Amino acid sequence: MPLAKKKAAKKKVAKKKVAKKKTSAKKKVSKKKTVVKSASVENMISSALDNLADALSHGTSAADLRASATKKLHTMSSRLRKRKAALMKLKKTTAAKLKASPTAELRKLMRDIEKDINSVTRDLTKTLNE
Repeated sequence: MPLAKKKAAKKKVAKKKVAKKKTSAKKKVSKKKTVVKSASVENMISSALDNLADALSHGTSAADLRASATKKLHTMSSRLRKRKAALMKLKKTTAAKLKASPTAELRKLMRDIEKDINSVTRDLTKTLNE
């Protein structure tokens, strides 16, 4: 008896699968494809071209802004490097003078030069990190 029940259950499952296939086939046939009108396609293309033109103008303005900022940073860093080189040269000559004849004026000048070098170095690192 249990074998007969299993066969009957398999037949019911097979019938349900066939019924599902028939209904899904009917649904596929009943769907219609929508036809796109040429006016709507033209409208979509024109709006896409407008968006592309806007993106291009924003991109070029951003590139110009970036280029000007880069140029400013380059001039600032070159100016600071030249100033640091001049201060280092001045420090070297002052150190030689200080070694030859140590005076209070030369020691004060040396401290001022070192402060200037430190501030220029700090500004230079800020400029290079931007």
